[in-house]
Amino acid sequence: MFLGVFALALFAFSCEDDNDNTPDKNTFKFEFTTTTEGWVGAFADLPKLNNRQDSSIYELSYKWAALPAEVGGNRVGALQIIGHNRSDDLFMFVKRKVTGLLPNTTYQVDFDIDLASEAPTGAVGIGGAPGESVYFKAGVVDKEPLAVLDPQDNHFRMNIDKGQQSQSGRDMKVLGDIANGKPANGTGSAPFTIINRKNTNKPISVKTDAQGTCWIVLGTDSGFEGLTRLYYDRVGVVFTPQAK
Repeated sequence: MFLGVFALALFAFSCEDDNDNTPDKNTFKFEFTTTTEGWVGAFADLPKLNNRQDSSIYELSYKWAALPAEVGGNRVGALQIIGHNRSDDLFMFVKRKVTGLLPNTTYQVDFDIDLASEAPTGAVGIGGAPGESVYFKAGVVDKEPLAVLDPQDNHFRMNIDKGQQSQSGRDMKVLGDIANGKPANGTGSAPFTIINRKNTNKPISVKTDAQGTCWIVLGTDSGFEGLTRLYYDRVGVVFTPQAK
């Protein structure tokens, strides 16, 4: 799975048929009922892993998966991403190319995201809390977000400015953490629970390229030196063009 994650093939997808698109806005809705819907997952802020043993200790995985039954309700599938933060700074992210927007246009972007998290609130963890020390970030950029190997320290680093852990960057904003509001059980986790994250009062904007495309990127920047398992259950994104 690890090698598959880093040898990712990207396919461009346009809006789903049920998305609400008008001259005033473009709305994208992803519910991942049966597929990844064109989303790709990857990892950064970790060293180059040279063999199977190195790879196994990070437990990296990205795939479409059924939601845990304990989530309940009529929710079905999700993007599942998993990683063990052995580097003390693991960044796990998903991305998708967006097409069909106006070319060379600045958009205000609003997110409404549902995640299934097992990270309890108020728990103590290695290096940091499993919930409050795993920071959730969102952004939209005009180029493909990539984890690029830095030859100086042999680590994969992002080619965009995501900020560092609790700090927002130029290209991504912190929308909260992954604590799910439940107390820890005997194993140090909590039942998977849906949490919602929005960029309320945190403006995010992007200028599209000459083809009217851009990239959505969502991720977690971790100070918790343990295993994080997260499901992206629903992603809503509204692009509103700004007056020139």
